[in-house]
Amino acid sequence: MSATAHVSIQADPAILTMLQARLSDSLDISSRLKEAGWNAKDTINYSAYNSVLHGLEHRFDVYADELAKRLDAAGGQAPGGIHTSATTRTLYEYPHAAIASATHVNAIMIAMAAFGRKVRENSDEAQHRGDTQTFELFYDIARGVDTTLWELQSYTHH
Repeated sequence: MSATAHVSIQADPAILTMLQARLSDSLDISSRLKEAGWNAKDTINYSAYNSVLHGLEHRFDVYADELAKRLDAAGGQAPGGIHTSATTRTLYEYPHAAIASATHVNAIMIAMAAFGRKVRENSDEAQHRGDTQTFELFYDIARGVDTTLWELQSYTHH
């Protein structure tokens, strides 16, 4: 007879909600980065522009993976499909008709800044609720978003 160990996870609904919202937002930003690469019509250096966007997209895909893993470990499920992301994201609507690369980059920076603010708020809330692992994840993501914004700002000023 084999014994199976079951770990009882007392899921905190507030933590699960925060993790799901940020997962949806990170997937939304990753999609926006793809759209910015596909639709900008005025880039002087298309290769450099797309290289920057692909690097940022990878960062947000990593954030999504980390959030999904934490969501699972915290006792939730991590639905990450397009429909779920579209219905649970919290960021403003993307300017889909934009053709200028500067418009795309500006819209992405605004979305990233909003995402960063929400992640910092979630970090504080997770710490307040005593969830150290979620606090640390949100804290690390917030620092990464800050760095990303600094890099984007430097890219747009050259």
